[in-house]
Amino acid sequence: MALNRPTKYPRWADLPTDPIPGTAIPPITEPSESVKNQGWVLEKPSLGVFNWLLNLLYQWIAYQHQSLRRILCLTFYKKSAGSNVHNSMDIDPAGLMVTVGNAGKIYTSTDGTTWTSQTSGTSENLDKVRHNQISGAGGLWVAVGDHGLLLTSEDGETWATGTSPLGNYANYATPLAYGNGVWIIAGLNSSGEWGLFWSTDADTWNTVTNPFGTGAGSSIFGACWNEVAGKFFIVGQSTIAHSADGAAWTVSKSYPAGSAGQYLSIKAGPDGVMVIAALAGSGDDAYNLFVTTDGATFSTKKFFGNPSDTNYAHDSVTIDELGMWSVAYNNVIIHSFDTVNWAMEEICDVANVIKAHIYNPVLRFWCFAGSDTYIYRSRAEL
Repeated sequence: MALNRPTKYPRWADLPTDPIPGTAIPPITEPSESVKNQGWVLEKPSLGVFNWLLNLLYQWIAYQHQSLRRILCLTFYKKSAGSNVHNSMDIDPAGLMVTVGNAGKIYTSTDGTTWTSQTSGTSENLDKVRHNQISGAGGLWVAVGDHGLLLTSEDGETWATGTSPLGNYANYATPLAYGNGVWIIAGLNSSGEWGLFWSTDADTWNTVTNPFGTGAGSSIFGACWNEVAGKFFIVGQSTIAHSADGAAWTVSKSYPAGSAGQYLSIKAGPDGVMVIAALAGSGDDAYNLFVTTDGATFSTKKFFGNPSDTNYAHDSVTIDELGMWSVAYNNVIIHSFDTVNWAMEEICDVANVIKAHIYNPVLRFWCFAGSDTYIYRSRAEL
């Protein structure tokens, strides 16, 4: 497995006082084959050659670390969490994980092993849950579900019915995101139209004109906040739009009718790179994994086979704190350390479907919910 030249070096590396101009990267000089064949020599190698040796060692250590992380994070253990399908999961800054699912079921856990049932006060299916990632006071959980349901909680355990903007858009609610003090939510009505809304407190909501229009192409399947870009991004019928405030939206990318697939899930990494999981369309859209930083151009497009919509998790994309991306669909996980090279791993029974998928940065393990009603967690990463 080839690794790119690192942009950071261990503290024991011999860094020059004058690195490559415009960078913090020291010069690396690969010696000739004849010099390599000499083996160990008594004279001190040049700074560039010495850094070349360190670079090889650094890459090998990183490679071994990634291999061990891959083995650990793709070894999952089945944990019981009720008898209903879990549709969505999220985690707050303190490490509390919340999963919501059918029949109003909510479960919480701090270790991914023991899950505690919480009272939701509803029997409606819950489709999505998100935390605003604010620690302590001001932290808020929001869950949305069928028939316009919206629940809120400050601690993930005590839930109350909140003011829902969905109203006529009560058939299905999946996109939910928070960023820069704003919540956004979208829902589907019985006429097949999607509504989009924003709020600063998850209580008073404002209606937004759907940037994807009306009718068959108006679907809004996924949403995220990109901290680097300072924008929300929403995805739908192979269409992407962005907004800095949740109110004014601009379409970034749209494909001609008839060729479009479905962009179902989107996640932004800490460096602003976003990964989109999709159902492949045709032509330029005949892929089901896209990588972008602006929602307009794609640096990577991959195809791994096309699952059905029901078998593609709308919470399918996540990333760990060391930059390993993971995309789940059907019973497999597609993972990458660089968003360019991707590998596929089957991690659960072929009849199972991964419904939700998160990473716990506090205890450093991965967790997903299966259609078999079980929660699965990995070993802790190194």
